[in-house]
Amino acid sequence: MRKELCQYGNEELYMVTTHVFIVNEKTFPIHLKYLFAGTGFSEKQIKNIKDSDKNVDINEKKNFYGLLADITRIRNNDLIIFYLEKIGFFGVFQAVGEAFMENTDLNEKTYLERDLGMMKLFFRVKIKPYNVFPKAISEWEALDKFPEDDFQKAQWSLIYRKLRGNRGCTPITELESKILIEKISYFNNRIVIQPKDGFSFTYNKERQQIELTPHKFDYQGQIYNLDNVLQKMTLDDKKGKSIKEERLQVYFTQNIGKEKLEPICGKRDEIIWIGNEVACGVGMQRIDLMTVTKQNEKTRNFNLIELKINVANPDIIPQLERYLNWTTHYIKDATKENIQLVIVTRKVKNAYHRKTGKPLKEMQIRNETSDKLIAFNKKEQTKDIKWFEFYFEDDEIKFEQVLYKKLIE
Repeated sequence: MRKELCQYGNEELYMVTTHVFIVNEKTFPIHLKYLFAGTGFSEKQIKNIKDSDKNVDINEKKNFYGLLADITRIRNNDLIIFYLEKIGFFGVFQAVGEAFMENTDLNEKTYLERDLGMMKLFFRVKIKPYNVFPKAISEWEALDKFPEDDFQKAQWSLIYRKLRGNRGCTPITELESKILIEKISYFNNRIVIQPKDGFSFTYNKERQQIELTPHKFDYQGQIYNLDNVLQKMTLDDKKGKSIKEERLQVYFTQNIGKEKLEPICGKRDEIIWIGNEVACGVGMQRIDLMTVTKQNEKTRNFNLIELKINVANPDIIPQLERYLNWTTHYIKDATKENIQLVIVTRKVKNAYHRKTGKPLKEMQIRNETSDKLIAFNKKEQTKDIKWFEFYFEDDEIKFEQVLYKKLIE
């Protein structure tokens, strides 16, 4: 991913995604000492999962894949900010390498689990200091204090996360990141902690600040391979089972930037921001995937991507309209000229009746969707919607763009 420099107050930061991790007073010092950021389940959540299913396989749970998508969204050099519950936002760290997975066996302890207070932080990424400020800014300072005449400067990603209350790792937009980091920097008089050999970071609960401790803690956990969602999707397809949408989202977050997904998500060297489950309203609407691409200093595109595991349905149009309306109002620099709506749907199988040759119901619905998309494009509210269909072949997932103007000609 291209390293594009921008000004953040008096600091220069690469144009990358910033992620906020939620921690508590028990887990925060461990994250700092061993320099990692993690997300997963609490002991109470694990108990609820076990109680609801005696033959539980956590790898099959929907929320497992939600967390997996969140962590695999993170790229090398992305920025990490910690939100310490009831205290505030601490930063700034930087991701090192790819995200990874700890052991997901519910009957075994993950690395540092005893120190973490029985938190099952299955998904982790190593971090390094970037600009580590000792003190936090409060939640009120970060979320509630903004110019009343400029709602684009509000921390909407974090406000929506708080309303929902179930995201341990949240992406924030470029502007949100810039404002939040500037506030942290200003509150600390722009003084950062300088790392020292043989020292580690820790959290001083009494002083409510990050400090250095004269002992070096090294991360020694065992790293497991991330879940192979492609293999599971192709296997389900062969068995005639439906594909799980959360797995499809994980496939995208793992592979955004690779050649196969460039027509959908943007080119690797042009992507400057990646988000999944991007909250876009108090009604808890979420954009499945969003990327921001930049070709030059003046040109920026916002790709809003809706994933569907079924055949295209006209009901998708109102969803896209809500995403478009929210983005143009709340995302700085997003206009109808640079927003690209994208839908990814399942390719129709056996579309026509073998004997009569008439289109089956799924094909009829697909054609209705085409009509609706064409009608939407004629309004010229934004760029023409892109439509891709996926299917499985030779143990691979494949995508083809639908030239839907031809469907009704």
